[in-house]
Amino acid sequence: MKNIVSLLEQSLNRSGPLYDDIAKSFLAEAGAKLNRSIDFEFTDRIRRAVQGHPSFSGRINSMLCGGGGSVSLTFAVPTLLQRWTKSEGAKNALDRLGKLLDFKTAECTLILAITGIKVSKSVELFDRVHLSPFEDLSDSPHKQMLANRHIALMDLGMFKPPSAVLTGRVTIEPFIHSMSEKPAFTSMDMLPLIEKVRLCLALIGPCSTRPVSGWWQYEDAFLVQSLGAPSGSAYLYEPVFESYSEEDSPECPTEEAKQLLTEYRSLEGETLEKVDLAINRLNKAIKAKNPGDAAIEIAIALECLLSDGGNSELLWKVAMRSAFLNGGDVDALCSHAKTIKQVYKIRSSVMHTGHTPKDPKNETPFVIKTGERLCAATIRAVIRRKTLPSPESWALFDLSSGKLG
Repeated sequence: MKNIVSLLEQSLNRSGPLYDDIAKSFLAEAGAKLNRSIDFEFTDRIRRAVQGHPSFSGRINSMLCGGGGSVSLTFAVPTLLQRWTKSEGAKNALDRLGKLLDFKTAECTLILAITGIKVSKSVELFDRVHLSPFEDLSDSPHKQMLANRHIALMDLGMFKPPSAVLTGRVTIEPFIHSMSEKPAFTSMDMLPLIEKVRLCLALIGPCSTRPVSGWWQYEDAFLVQSLGAPSGSAYLYEPVFESYSEEDSPECPTEEAKQLLTEYRSLEGETLEKVDLAINRLNKAIKAKNPGDAAIEIAIALECLLSDGGNSELLWKVAMRSAFLNGGDVDALCSHAKTIKQVYKIRSSVMHTGHTPKDPKNETPFVIKTGERLCAATIRAVIRRKTLPSPESWALFDLSSGKLG
């Protein structure tokens, strides 16, 4: 042990970013960046000394699982020991390493900062997945970067900070594992689910729930102190600018969101695939700057849900089936179908001429907004219904005004 302590104490006299900024986020740094700063000969001396000591023999020839994947302890331990030695001395650094190697599991949270929707308080949408105000997120460098509008050394100027965060908590097990093992679950396994939740929330409003930035972090205070918090890189997805009005970020009714997600998660098979496609297209429609592009996306969303595979009378089928799914009296059904037909008129003009039709009365924006709302309502109706008619059953659905089929 004296040999290791001596080497670590020598590291205090060595300068370079390895022992400070880079070491603080070793799990998030690219190998090439580390390679430019590592004194490999000295680091290898520390590695061999640790591997040769009975307390650590065989234990650092393993992998440590972070939220975004695993890192080799053989590579990471010398870096960590030098960082810890700088802050608390060599003996305490070795004690910290021993405690770290004893961890069997680790709690980790994936965080996705979003805009487009607001929430006044944190709510658990379903098991271990929460929607919270951005302001309620625990303070961290990543949060500060977003709040101060600086990411990756870029001044984003009119960048609008996120309004909410989606978080998913996972248990990583085993935390320390061999090269041949794979942890049962990591935060990256949670990411597809969080992304689906984000898209699904667009049905409320409707609104475009844009992903701004994402990262993950440990929940255990010892791991946070030892490995850095938050961990992982803050990735910039879709910056939203101040020109977007507050009307673009509606308040999310939490109980409605929970009910929507409960119903959505019960979908299976082809119905789930079609609903996912429709939600994705609706998101694109809401984000579209050109009303013609929005009309095309709305039409795709509706057709993927309501088409029976045939090409005849497609507009009639989509308009009437959408109206039947949403229900209401005769006036409501006619108004619904009329709006869908107006959307299709705009879509056809773009498809055949490349231009949105002339609109001297400026009615197009209203038609598109109404079309987006009806499209969202149709998707939600399908989610509540849990299944779509088979190609053979759509005729029965039409004849019964949506009551059968």
